[in-house]
Amino acid sequence: MIPDDSWCSPDPALQPLLDASRERFVLDPEGYHGPTHWQRVYLNASLICEAEGTDPLVARCFAFLHDACREDEGRDSGHGARAAHFAVELREQGGVLPLDELGFERVVQACRHHSGRLVTLDPEVMACWDADRLDLLRVGYVPDPARMHTAFAQRAETIRAACDRAEAWVRGSSDLG
Repeated sequence: MIPDDSWCSPDPALQPLLDASRERFVLDPEGYHGPTHWQRVYLNASLICEAEGTDPLVARCFAFLHDACREDEGRDSGHGARAAHFAVELREQGGVLPLDELGFERVVQACRHHSGRLVTLDPEVMACWDADRLDLLRVGYVPDPARMHTAFAQRAETIRAACDRAEAWVRGSSDLG
């Protein structure tokens, strides 16, 4: 379920991360790449990781980081690299990213390359990218199963459920869970 307050993390341990991302975010919070999108990515990540048997922490951190440094709602080709750099800044500050070294490396890679066509065999990074791509309907694109990395995200029923959540947001519904 997606919280009514998009600035509230479903996991209290990740609230400091969401707060830091809120401080960094300069776009309209009601826009395509704002916190409601992050919450849908968080939910998608949780579902993917549960189905695939992977630890969801990296993908949940990714959800709150990957678009936090966008400068516009368009292509913004540098936003992934800025998000990766932001993760490094947060790691140096301490207390915000509850990841071990490998998890941190994964979230940096996932942020840096989430808008590209890089291929990885790392299941936690694949979960990050699929969680984001499942929410493409919000910008008018039906997710393509051929662009998904995980078996769960490739399923028609997974794509349909993610599209229903995105479509509800587009229509302005608060029933996004």
